[in-house]
Amino acid sequence: MQNWHKSDKPLVSICCTTYNHEAFIAKALDGFLMQETNFPFEILIRDDCSTDNTAQIIREYVKKYPHIIKPIYEAENQFSKGVKPMPVVFKKAMGKYLALCEGDDYWTDKTKLHKQINFLSNNPSFSMSSHSVRFEFDGIVEKRKQYADAPVINAGLSEILGKGLFIALNSIVFRREYFLDIPSWFYKLTSGHKALIYMLTGQGKNHHFMQEMGVKRRHPGGVTVRLKKVRGETYLSRNIYLLENLKSYFTHTQDVPINKKLKKLYFRQALQALRKLKIIDVFQSILHMLKCSVL
Repeated sequence: MQNWHKSDKPLVSICCTTYNHEAFIAKALDGFLMQETNFPFEILIRDDCSTDNTAQIIREYVKKYPHIIKPIYEAENQFSKGVKPMPVVFKKAMGKYLALCEGDDYWTDKTKLHKQINFLSNNPSFSMSSHSVRFEFDGIVEKRKQYADAPVINAGLSEILGKGLFIALNSIVFRREYFLDIPSWFYKLTSGHKALIYMLTGQGKNHHFMQEMGVKRRHPGGVTVRLKKVRGETYLSRNIYLLENLKSYFTHTQDVPINKKLKKLYFRQALQALRKLKIIDVFQSILHMLKCSVL
């Protein structure tokens, strides 16, 4: 805080959601608090009525850093009611930029925010920034190769869709102005992670730092692991639903890369229906695929 320019308003809002993360949340908060910046930031952390000691750990940190940490405690679990966790935090954010991290992940580089904000400040055509991460599986940290091709360091929606690039949620920093109006269909998605990246890179490029500046945890209680168990038809239908809605969201200015991706998904959907001898579904998927080819 000694290096912060005098300002009542934070430049960056660190948005963190947590639920039953008592074994992880302290490390996440430490990663936020160790950031060395010359601009003010706030930490918005939302506990979705945890049944363990997560909320108590947050309260202890709030006592030490009341001017930085701004907690949101839910009296009842909202996720079970279909309420998406991150948008609730976004609405309370004051920063021009939003930095994301869930309560079971953490940052490892004290200059992370400085690097990402510095880049976005000097490159107005970029809507977001990300970086490489290590993966921690049940306490064992492993390296995962990402962004091997140099051209995807600066990637727009076309590259993201075409190459299927992975961007860890806890690496994302983006301009808040690009995500002010959240469409109603967004709240019907099982996970908004992929949708957020698509919506941002459809408005500007993403700059990816090759440095590993965080750790993404994978554990049995994590949302990512639970969602990975949902495969097959459900996985395809979720992605098709997202992409079809994105065409309208971008007022059809991004139809070319979106339709290219949709054709592949509809083809896979047709093959799955064929294996199950659902002939009507096969023809419906083929018709959708042809429609994407014509448009």
